Amino acid sequence: MQAIAKKYGVALEEIYFIDDQLSYLIGTDTLGVSVFLAGWGYCTESQKEEAKKRKITVIEEEKDFYPVLKKVLS
Repeated sequence: MQAIAKKYGVALEEIYFIDDQLSYLIGTDTLGVSVFLAGWGYCTESQKEEAKKRKITVIEEEKDFYPVLKKVLS
């Protein structure tokens, strides 16, 4: 993430990272990156529960992707 921030000249806090595997998100959030768990795809129910415990936003369905990001960005 730091390489991405440097390459594009943005702060880590300006990066939004969405993935369907919780393990990729854990640790990235501590850098200041905004992380979201995609609840569709390979994500399991236990990953969703763990994400919620860690206060990581879960986007339950693909159709919710843009509405959630729009809310976060406004």
